[in-house]
Parts: sequence; structure tokens; C-alpha cells
Amino acid sequence: MSVRLLLIINAIYIVLLALAALLVPAMLVESNGLQATVETTGLQRALGGVAVGPALISWLMRNVPASEARRAFLLGSGVGYFALAVAMIVNHINLYQDGRDIVGPGLVYIAINIVFGIVFLYYASREKLALA
Repeated sequence: MSVRLLLIINAIYIVLLALAALLVPAMLVESNGLQATVETTGLQRALGGVAVGPALISWLMRNVPASEARRAFLLGSGVGYFALAVAMIVNHINLYQDGRDIVGPGLVYIAINIVFGIVFLYYASREKLALA
């Protein structure tokens, strides 16, 4: 896989999640073991709106040659995916301790975020930069 392909897949993935968050927020909230309320669906919609920016950046970066900016985006994306996975793991632990079942779709989402985190950090570490 090339960095270009990673950025294209990332952009598509984020756009699909953003659209789901904007159009069917209750589905995403419930897939993570939470109750769909006015507050949680409203927050999900807001997060969907915020996600459009990184999706666009990822799409626009797909043809950018190796640079400090591209490496910074790869590094930031990798760390961001791991931070999201950790937050979701904590949520699932709290749900389990509260006596609720751990929801399968949420676990899949955690796994996807961990994979994206690993791949982004791998490419960030391998980014060849031209020395001035």
C-alpha cells in the first residue's frame, strides 16, 4: 500500500462515518453501547461535522510529495486514531463495569482505529524527506 492509497482510503472512511453521524446519529450512538438521546445524537452530529475537515485534508494530501507537512499529517492522524481507540476502550470498560453487554460493532470500530493508527504511524516513520 502506498501513502497515496492510505490517504484515499482514510478520506473515504471518514466521509462515510461523517455522513452516518450527520444522517443517522442514533445508529452510531447505539452501536457503541450508549442510549440515543437528544444530547448524544446532537453530539454525534457535531462530531460528524468536525470529521469533514480531516477527510478533506486527507483527500487533498493524496498527491502531495513527501514533506514535513505530509509527515506531520500522517503522525497526527496515527496518534489521533490511537487516542480515539483508547477513548472507546475506556467507554467499553465502563459499560462492562456498569453491567451492560459490550457491543460488537463498537469493538470492530476500535479494531479499525487501531489498524489505521498503526499504518499511519508506520508511514510517518518511513517518510523520506529531502534535506535542505
